[in-house]
Amino acid sequence: MAQSLTRPNELVVVLKSLYADVSARLLHVLQVWEGRYRQRVELRRLMLMGPELIADIGMTMQEAEIEAGLPFWRPPQLLETHLRSPMSW
Repeated sequence: MAQSLTRPNELVVVLKSLYADVSARLLHVLQVWEGRYRQRVELRRLMLMGPELIADIGMTMQEAEIEAGLPFWRPPQLLETHLRSPMSW
């Protein structure tokens, strides 16, 4: 009878740990998405203010339009482009 009491307790511990892990991962994803949303809103604002501001952050207007047009759940396209192309020093 003592064994039947320990197994549910062990299951509760495992489930709590699993819940904590899933919650932490979900929170991280939501924080990343919020950051992307804010960055893209700010990028659209800079685009309206003028191309010189876009140039100041190291982008062309075409790159900025592509980035700003992405939904928040999509990762930045420029990062992928820079990772694929070799750096020139």
